[in-house]
Amino acid sequence: MSRAVHLAFATAIGAMCMLPAPASGVGFADPTPAPSGGQAMTVPKGTVVFAVGAATGGKADGRPSLGYRVNPGEKVVDSLIIYNLGEKSVRLVVYPVDSATSQDGTFNLSLPSDPQRGVGKWTDIDNRTFVLKGGESTIRKFTVSVPAGVIAGDRVGGIVASTVPDVPSLNEAGQAIKIATRVGIRTVVRVAGEVTPALSVSDLTSSFEASLAKPGFGRLTLTWSLQNTGNVRMGALGRVDVAGALGPGSSRDLEKIEQILPGDVVNQTVVIDDMPASLRLSSTVNVTPVALEADVTAPQDLTSTTSTWAVSWVLVAAVSLVLGLLIALVKGLRGRRRRGAHAEHMGGEELPPSGQPLRVGAE
Repeated sequence: MSRAVHLAFATAIGAMCMLPAPASGVGFADPTPAPSGGQAMTVPKGTVVFAVGAATGGKADGRPSLGYRVNPGEKVVDSLIIYNLGEKSVRLVVYPVDSATSQDGTFNLSLPSDPQRGVGKWTDIDNRTFVLKGGESTIRKFTVSVPAGVIAGDRVGGIVASTVPDVPSLNEAGQAIKIATRVGIRTVVRVAGEVTPALSVSDLTSSFEASLAKPGFGRLTLTWSLQNTGNVRMGALGRVDVAGALGPGSSRDLEKIEQILPGDVVNQTVVIDDMPASLRLSSTVNVTPVALEADVTAPQDLTSTTSTWAVSWVLVAAVSLVLGLLIALVKGLRGRRRRGAHAEHMGGEELPPSGQPLRVGAE
């Protein structure tokens, strides 16, 4: 059997993950608001599925994330609603954590066992552990207290609801593991003060690897680091332009980076195959910062340039061989012409036997 549950608030369906989780933290995405008229969702019997959303006045309010502007030394009180979408009871724990930008630009939440320095440390939640019966919901109040003297800017994290596994399971290797389902809602705290949006590009390098199967072409690899050096969240658009000294270049638009948190670094790599071996390749990375708040002005575009040799040694060897053959052929033709000219100059006379002097003039 299955049941249809109508949702009228922001929800996120948890993905299965093993404990302990990777050091990079828990994968996270903003919940998607349901239509105002409610969204029908079918939950298979026995499946553990639950949702987390923002709440006001004891009811879900449809906010896709939690955002606050707070002065240092002040606090804000808000509420969450947690809904059990399945039929069976589930034991849950709710906790706040900080977030970080992973090396590939995705948004991650840290583990509750990791040191918390921002949102995860400032947030206090009432009654963190509880049992929620099938089809029921519960409200949990929380307080975000910003310490006095904290510097201005964005602090980002999340509030996570996780199942509490009681009995370990065995994986294929026979190891005992605990499996938990986790969902969360993003939390952004803007500490009041001067806003300084800034990004920087550094450590740009390029390399060219000639193709053996396709002489005259090869693979160009570019790597660089993009860092948020300001104090507010920033997105980024990018493009790579490549110019060849002896041939055509190339341009490529980069995938948008949705968010880089203050102080975080995203390492980027672009690989361009079938690039002509144009002796010298000059590559320019162009980055356009994207403001994520209406009251934040994005800084100017960034550019960084590097160059590398792009030589196809297979092609060089083939050209050298052809040139060598042509030179040998030209030398051979010139030698034949000289011998023919010498024979004509002698008038066809026979030369004296070896050892006898050549007589010139009348006797």
